[in-house]
Amino acid sequence: MLAHDREKLLKKTHEMASRGGIVICDRYPSYEIGAMDSFKGRIEKLGNGLTRFLASTSYKIYRRIPPPDIVINLYVPLHIAVERNVSRREDEFDSEDYLKRRHRSTIKQKYTTSRVYVMNTETDIAETLLRVKRAIWECL
Repeated sequence: MLAHDREKLLKKTHEMASRGGIVICDRYPSYEIGAMDSFKGRIEKLGNGLTRFLASTSYKIYRRIPPPDIVINLYVPLHIAVERNVSRREDEFDSEDYLKRRHRSTIKQKYTTSRVYVMNTETDIAETLLRVKRAIWECL
């Protein structure tokens, strides 16, 4: 159901953009299997039956999602993500294992989009925000 919901939502955002709107998503599926917010399965390992059918259907849905016009990939080295996590409020705190898994899945992301900006966010938030704004303005 998640793949279907994502496809439906992202098709709406592309319709909005085609009418002149600017749509900013905080996450977007990539075409790389196993990447964050993308198809996670390994269909060839599922055998036959319902599980394989559902995984295959999910994979096809993810492949139908239109690519983004621009990707701004905010990247931070794992050790800095861990440091920043320690200073978060307790209700926002993530385990170090979770951070490692998410970090690995972010590195896997690949897009067919011609404009991909990878921005290291080791600097302060004001500097990162300025670079993001510049990248967006370049594309308008």
